[in-house]
Amino acid sequence: MTRWILALCGYVRLEVSGVHPERVLNACAAAGIACTASEPVDAYTLRITVRARCADTVTELARRSQCEVKTLYRRGLPQLLRRAARYRGACAGLLAVVLVVLTSSLFIWRIDVTGNETLTTGQILRCLDECGVRPGTYWPALSNDLVRNDMVLRLPELRWLTVNVHGSRAEVIVREKEPLPDITPDDTPVSIYASATGVILSMDVYAGEARVAPGAAVEPGDVLVSGAVTDLSGGVRPVCARADIRARTRQVLTGQIALTETEKQPAHGARTRWALRVGKKRINFYQNSGISDAECDKIIHEYPFAIRGVFTLPFSLVRERVQPYRTADAQVPEDAARASLEQALLQQLRETIGADGAIISYETAAEAAGGVLTVTLTAECEQEIGRAQATPDAEFLQLRPPAGEGTTADD
Repeated sequence: MTRWILALCGYVRLEVSGVHPERVLNACAAAGIACTASEPVDAYTLRITVRARCADTVTELARRSQCEVKTLYRRGLPQLLRRAARYRGACAGLLAVVLVVLTSSLFIWRIDVTGNETLTTGQILRCLDECGVRPGTYWPALSNDLVRNDMVLRLPELRWLTVNVHGSRAEVIVREKEPLPDITPDDTPVSIYASATGVILSMDVYAGEARVAPGAAVEPGDVLVSGAVTDLSGGVRPVCARADIRARTRQVLTGQIALTETEKQPAHGARTRWALRVGKKRINFYQNSGISDAECDKIIHEYPFAIRGVFTLPFSLVRERVQPYRTADAQVPEDAARASLEQALLQQLRETIGADGAIISYETAAEAAGGVLTVTLTAECEQEIGRAQATPDAEFLQLRPPAGEGTTADD
């Protein structure tokens, strides 16, 4: 506690020299002056700490005790304020910066949107602007519940939304509604057709009448499960066919890639340009460079005046690197081109057979002609080939029993 009192009131470190320096301590005690951190240097020298306002009195007491006093240093808040008074301009500027930062932290200068998949960030930002959430908004006056309710009314695709403010950055987290499943009534005539050529491996029929059996070869468009079911009375009853049908298929994919490519080579005349972005306005510190944008690359770096998670100011420094280039044709190694094209064809194959499909085996063949490399991928796969589609009326006519069938003369 004494240390804090000395720091606030100011203190002086004194060095007392004389034949009997301890007499100074006795004289200070008699005068009611507190001496702390007493430290003997040698038999004739003593160092003590006293309050700054008592330094002159201690000096007078030491003179009466036939001792000399030397001031080593002064510390404390009063001394700090005297030094700061010499730099009034710098202190005023620092104070202004602190006030700007503290004031700026009460306003939103940056909005980040996360969690959106079908809705674009632009759509959400426009609706937020209509709800009063925009750069420059005084965020303590915002009501998260009101913004959420207003946004859900404006965007029916939203299921949930919240706005979290970190310093001057607003983090908008959204959750979108899941699309309702397309439920087909059970009495709707829907059949399952083959979507690819293959050999049936397994069939799990949940509704409908199977038209093929495992081991059968099918072509695209063949009926696998019919949505026209013949009941026990001989009539035709429409149903929505449902089944899991897996088949062994053969997929053939072809792709082409050029063996020459145009590459960019840096040219002389690169320039660095600076600009200042204030809110939505940009102040350029350069004039027209005379370089066509079609003949150069631009690399833009933006340095915001911000400390992540603490504050963000509506200013940012923009550095734009303009690099002219010239183009030249370059040969692409055939092995690298083939490997790249094979990976692209494999990715296309995985998308074709679906996430539940499997590639059993595959082989590739390549042919180069006229500066173009052609790669053919042939693969054996296992996949789901059933494709649901409404049953045509003609199918019901084929299955409907002839008129009068099933009746007798006695009837």
